[in-house]
This record gives sequence, structure tokens and C-alpha cells, in this order.
Amino acid sequence: MKTAAIIQARMGSTRYPSKVLDDIAGIAMLYHIVERTRYAHRVDAIVIATTTSPDDRILLKRAREWQVVGFAGSEHDVLKRYVAAANLVDATHVVRITGDNPLFEPSFIDACVEKLREEKADYCYVEGCILGTGVEAVTLEALRKQDALATQPHQREHVNPYIMEHPDEFKIVTVKAEERFRMPEGVRLTVDTKDDMKLVRRIYRRLHRPDRIVSLGRTVELLKKNPEWVGLNKDVFQKPATSSELAETSGLAETDELEEAPAAEETEPPVAEPPVEEETAAVEPVAPPPPPRVVPKPVVHTPPENDKLDALMANALTKEEEEAKRKEQAPSLDDVLAKAQKKPAKKPVDTSALDELFAPAETAASDDEADAQPDEPEGQSADADKPGTPEEPAEPSTS
Repeated sequence: MKTAAIIQARMGSTRYPSKVLDDIAGIAMLYHIVERTRYAHRVDAIVIATTTSPDDRILLKRAREWQVVGFAGSEHDVLKRYVAAANLVDATHVVRITGDNPLFEPSFIDACVEKLREEKADYCYVEGCILGTGVEAVTLEALRKQDALATQPHQREHVNPYIMEHPDEFKIVTVKAEERFRMPEGVRLTVDTKDDMKLVRRIYRRLHRPDRIVSLGRTVELLKKNPEWVGLNKDVFQKPATSSELAETSGLAETDELEEAPAAEETEPPVAEPPVEEETAAVEPVAPPPPPRVVPKPVVHTPPENDKLDALMANALTKEEEEAKRKEQAPSLDDVLAKAQKKPAKKPVDTSALDELFAPAETAASDDEADAQPDEPEGQSADADKPGTPEEPAEPSTS
């Protein structure tokens, strides 16, 4: 299964032309939306789905710069545009995001996709969130079914109204927004007019940091501390999708995609068609250059709990490599013996000093032995008994 987050955007708007590239904290609004989408863990591809109008070619260029997929589809039939964009990236599940919601909550994407898969449902939306902060998730099969059956203009414009109007034909599930993401009814965090942009810019001016997105939770806290800010766009009229109930419960502000579109003829309802060649020819994914502004990209598809395990495994492999290297460098037994044989012979020790030291002791011992011999008789020469000594003849007496 593959999930694609498809962001619908175009430059044409009656109330606020070119708003998707208007500046918020020095960055285009559409780029903020792309970055928020990257914080979701259950998204495999991000697509900017614009139109084939020449005015929207700039959005295809920005998609390449921002390293996401750009797609140009039908200008007036948004439902058909979604189906074609999903086919382009081989998606089985689609998350719908509109290009004028720079404060939508990324965790809603994961919650809707997981609920959709667990329940084997066709469609999921966020219930009870602030207008402009929600998302929708739908299966490709349900999108194609709507494309074949939806005939009313609002059903083609807002993508999923046919499902809400025919709940018996689809399995619909919801995700409830946490209390920290809720505000009283009437608060708007979408951008349809310049008054909406004033509020969003004021929020970004207070909370934006280059290394992270603006948290929806902190945004709610900020608005509760400054309730007068909500009055900046309280008089803006919100276009309904099928009814005011749908717009309020889903939290996904509907864009004015078809403000200038002609109404569909009732006698010839739109019919599902395969993607047109000219729609996909201009948007083949290409290797984009680095974006002009570098924002650290979060780890989208790796659960945080695996980071420590990956680090430990990397250290363990390093230790094994060091141990193998140490064993390779250790000398073998043959090397030790060869080295021992090459050692020079030891010089003889000079013992002359010891001989001199012990010489008097030997002399004294000889004297003692001599003293122990018996004395010779008087008048007897010691040499008398020596063999080989001839006796001298006695001299004749003269008397």
C-alpha cells in the first residue's frame, strides 16, 4: 500500500489571487504546507496538483525546487485531477490537503490513514477540529467510484462530497481532534482573503522558527491568550462544500477552485476518463536542484523509538570491526619465534671481580689445613723422604 498526500493549489482566485505563493514569515504559503506534510509518518509521496493553465506553470517549477512531485490536471474538475495525480504515483490511499491551510495538523494525516487501513474503510475525516486544520483520507477505489458517479458541480469541485451524500455506498470513519487542537466555533485558520492572511501572519510572526513548523497546539494556546486576534477575520464568509455541516465537522476549508468555472450541463454529466496525455507530459518527476531555503527535513518514515536501537547496532558493528582489525594486527606464533631467533647472544659475565673478592678467603683456608697436619720429628729434613733425592756421601774424617 502506498499513501500519497495530494495538495491542490492554483494561482487563480477571485477573492485572493496568487495567495498560494504569498509571503508568510518570508516563505511562500504553499511551501509551509509542503513542510508540514513532511512531518507525517504515513506519507510515501507528496504531490502538488495544479492545473494546465499557463498561470499555474510556476507551481510546477516550485514543486521541482521543493523536491516533490508536480502534476497539472483538469482546471475545473478537481475530482478528476485527484484521480489522475494518484494514478501518476501509483497510490492506493490519498490524503487531501488544500493549498490555503498553512496551519493544518500533520498528526491528523497519520491518524486518518491508520484508521482507514485498520477499519478497511473508504473515507476518513477529522471531527471537531478548527476550520483549516483538518485533512481527509480516501482510498483510490473510492475516488474512482466518485469520479464515475458524481455529476453535480460541487461534487466535482470539492472531491469528496459524493461520499458524504451517499453514506450507504461507502464505509465512513472519523478521527476526533484532541482537546488541545480545539477552539470555539467560528475560528478560522484558513486563508481565503487578506483578512485571513493577517491573522495567519500574526501567528507565524510570534511562533515561527527556521528549524521547525508552527505547532497547532501552541497556536491554540496563543489564540486563547489573545482572543481579540480571532476578530481579524470573523466576518469572512466561508464557502460550503455540500452543506455548512460538512465544512464545520471536517475542518478542511474548501477552496474557491471553481469560482469562475462554468456550470456542468445536467443533460451531459461528466464521465470518468483516463488521464489525458497532456496532463502528465509536463510533470514527469525530475531531479530538482536544492531548494533556495534549506529547512531541516524531519525523519518522516522512521518511528522515533527505533533511533536508539539503530545507534546501538551501528556501535556494535563498529566494535566488531575494531576487534577483527586488532586480531589481524596481532603477531602469529611463527613471527614470535622468528623474532626470538634473531636476538643477539648474551655477553659472558665478567667474574674477575668476584675472584678477587673470594681469593683471601681461599688462602686462609689453606693455612688452616696446614696447621692441622702433624709436626715432623726434630733433626729430620722435610726433604729426606722425597723420592728422587740422592743422599750425599759423608766426608772422610781427618783425625
